[in-house]
Amino acid sequence: MQHYNLPPLCSLSLSLSLSLSLSLSLSLSLSLSLSLSAACRPGFYKSALGNAECAKCPPHSVSHHEGALSCACEKNYFRAEEDPPSMSCTRPPSAPRNVISVINETSVILDWSWPEDTGGRRDLFFIVLCKRCQGGGEAAGGGGALRCVPCRSKVRFLPWASGLRNTTVTVTDLLAHTNYTFEVEAQNGVSGQAPALRQYAAVTITTNQAAPSPVTVIRKESTSRNSISLSWLEPERPNGIILDYEVKYYEKQEQETSYTILRARGCNVTLNGLKADTAYLLQIRARTAAGYGASSRSFEFETSPDSAFSMSSESSQVILIAISSAVAIILLIVLLYVVINRFCCHSKSKHPDEKRHFGNGHLRLPGIRTYVDPHTYEDPSQAVHEFAKELDASSIAIDKVVGAGKPVMIVTEYMENGSLDSFLRLLEQSGSEVTSWDTVGDWMDGMRTLPCKEAFSGVCYSSCDTMPKTSTEDLKKVGGTIAGPQKNIVSSLKASLDTHTKNCPVPV
Repeated sequence: MQHYNLPPLCSLSLSLSLSLSLSLSLSLSLSLSLSLSAACRPGFYKSALGNAECAKCPPHSVSHHEGALSCACEKNYFRAEEDPPSMSCTRPPSAPRNVISVINETSVILDWSWPEDTGGRRDLFFIVLCKRCQGGGEAAGGGGALRCVPCRSKVRFLPWASGLRNTTVTVTDLLAHTNYTFEVEAQNGVSGQAPALRQYAAVTITTNQAAPSPVTVIRKESTSRNSISLSWLEPERPNGIILDYEVKYYEKQEQETSYTILRARGCNVTLNGLKADTAYLLQIRARTAAGYGASSRSFEFETSPDSAFSMSSESSQVILIAISSAVAIILLIVLLYVVINRFCCHSKSKHPDEKRHFGNGHLRLPGIRTYVDPHTYEDPSQAVHEFAKELDASSIAIDKVVGAGKPVMIVTEYMENGSLDSFLRLLEQSGSEVTSWDTVGDWMDGMRTLPCKEAFSGVCYSSCDTMPKTSTEDLKKVGGTIAGPQKNIVSSLKASLDTHTKNCPVPV
């Protein structure tokens, strides 16, 4: 058998390899051992990886496994979102204690004590719920139940109904003779996570008869130097039969240091014995069987500076309206009268020019004849037209119809033979003037118709007794053509002369 001897170098390499393997194995074992020793055991937790020490779970929390990063809360305990893992788990508070109610007509003051268990938190607040209930008559004996509904929105809470930090609240504007139940609940930061664990203390009350609400409207009816008459509206909520009103007033300058109180059974009163031209402040409150209601706000009124009686603005407006209406009615009646009068006059008129009072610059007054001078007219026809309007229509008779030019010539002839005014005055002469005409010539001179004088003298009409016997045919013989209105004028003159014929000289 042949033996080989290893060189010394190979023997050294083998020894190093074995040593390295043993060192690696020992390192892995040590690392694993350290890793196992860093994990937290049950009941402890470590919120972050690292060499930090494990912490024991906070109260009311537990960890059931090793290496827990946080501890879970026990049953019925909770942790708020903002709570750190190191904070104890908490629960909702218990109900408030010793709730007391103090009723004042239709309001109540509720007072209570803090709950025995706050749930381990300091963020405690209170909520008050109001319910209006019916029934309950049998509830007192244990045989019935209240039927409750939430209170109406008009009910007020002072300071408020939720988020209360204090242990008292005042509830107002309740209904009279009504049952109410109030639930006072305490809450904290974790109450929202456990609605089933809500706990509250309840109290049931019955309101009394309410006092009337304040008077809000007061009116001044009248004032004088030493008195003021007032009226007002009944309170919006009388809450029963109003027995009377208390009226309190005082001078504004005295600031209630001295005041006077009156009582009125109705909604009006007169304050007497006041100072003239002085401002007064006044308050009114109503009274029922439940007592006096709240006073109204202060109203200011002033007495008159003089003894003259003055009315309120409302009365003044009524009188002003009445006067205006009366004036309007009078004006309407006058207007209707004028319109009806114009209509009646218009219906009687045959020509639209009959109502004119001005003609060719001459003022015409009713009942007065106006002098018409033909020389002032450029057109003789216009002068005839103005002259014809002076004649009375009832005295005009149509004998026959002639040409349009002929009447104009006749009237113009009369107008040119003398003053038309004198001719018209002839018809109004007195008896003494007529008797002064002894002859036809005198009459012709009076009429100022010189051409006709010669014609009448030539046919032996020289005395007054012959003129009444003159006929139309006789006038035609002497060349006189008289028709229409002119015939009536001459006939009227003949009649006048006839009545005075006896005054003419009788020939011997």
